[in-house]
Amino acid sequence: MKYLIKNLSKKVNSIYTNGDKDKIYHLFLILLFTSALTFRIIALLYYSKLPFFTYHRLDAAYYHDFAVNFVESGNLWNNQPIHMSPLYSLFLTFIYNLFGISPWPPRIIQMGMGLFTIYLIICSCNQLFGRKWAIVSGVVATFYGPLIFFEHQITVATLNTLLHGALIYLGLQYY
Repeated sequence: MKYLIKNLSKKVNSIYTNGDKDKIYHLFLILLFTSALTFRIIALLYYSKLPFFTYHRLDAAYYHDFAVNFVESGNLWNNQPIHMSPLYSLFLTFIYNLFGISPWPPRIIQMGMGLFTIYLIICSCNQLFGRKWAIVSGVVATFYGPLIFFEHQITVATLNTLLHGALIYLGLQYY
C-alpha cells in the first residue's frame, strides 16, 4: 500500500511540473480578474439606478463642483481656498475635460484603478508570502465590499488605495 501511494504521488508530481503550476496560477489570475471585472460591472450597473449616482452630496459635491467650475470657467482655483485634497479634484477635472461632464467616466476609470489595486495587492503578497497567500489576498480584494463601494463614489478613497498599493509595491521592489 505504501509503495502504491508513493508511486502515485511521484506520478502526480511529475504531471504538475513547475511550468504547469505557472500555467495554473496564471489561469487562476485571469479567472480572478475576470470575476472581479464582472462583479464590479454588475455593481456599477446596479448603483447607476440609485439617485446618488447623479446627485452628489458632501465630499462628492465639493469635488464635482470644483471640477465642473474649472471645466466651465477655465479658472482653476476660482479664488477659493482648497478645503480638501487637491489631487482628486485635479484628477476629476482632468477626466471631465477629457470625457465631458458625466457620471460614468470617473466611475469607469476608478473601476480600472480598483482592478489595478487588486493586481498590486497580489504582486506584493506574492513577493512577501508566496503564491498561495497572493491568491487568497486576491480573492479577498476582489470581493471586498468597501473597495467595490468606494470605486463607484466620487471620492478620494480609490485614488488613495491605488497610491498606497503602488507605494507598498514599489517599496518591495527596492527592498
